[in-house]
Amino acid sequence: MFSLRKFDSSSFLALSQLWQFYEAHNSYYSDEDIDNNGRYDIDDDYLKDVSNGNEECEGYFILFDEKIAGFVTIETTELEEQELKELSDIFILPKYRGKGLAHAAVQDLMFGVEANIWHVAVYKEDRMAHDFWQHMFKKLSVKEVRLVTSEEGEEFFEYIVKNK
Repeated sequence: MFSLRKFDSSSFLALSQLWQFYEAHNSYYSDEDIDNNGRYDIDDDYLKDVSNGNEECEGYFILFDEKIAGFVTIETTELEEQELKELSDIFILPKYRGKGLAHAAVQDLMFGVEANIWHVAVYKEDRMAHDFWQHMFKKLSVKEVRLVTSEEGEEFFEYIVKNK
């Protein structure tokens, strides 16, 4: 059974560990290495602030049968002179992939809130994520999907998605 649980002050340790797995996956595309302690360089203070609600970032654990199966974050970004919600990070642990959890999270978050224009960015080399989003755009019957370019976008496919 799928559900979302908003990050709270007790979320930091689980989020920090999941973010390590997320960075391991992204290292294929970001070319980032681990440090001498065997960890990817993540900003723990930022993750603590996100967990405590002190950042302009919403975060949710994605749960399957009440077990943490991944996470998703939403931030606000400016693109093409407009402020947009951005589904900035989504990660599902390999054990839970293929169960529709990412689809359910995207549907709940992108279609269950007032915002109807979203920004989605995917590493150009991440075929799995790119295929996921192409499938999502079709399956969710979004009103419009437009590929855009931005100053930071050299390594990303960036989309503006209108859902209404």
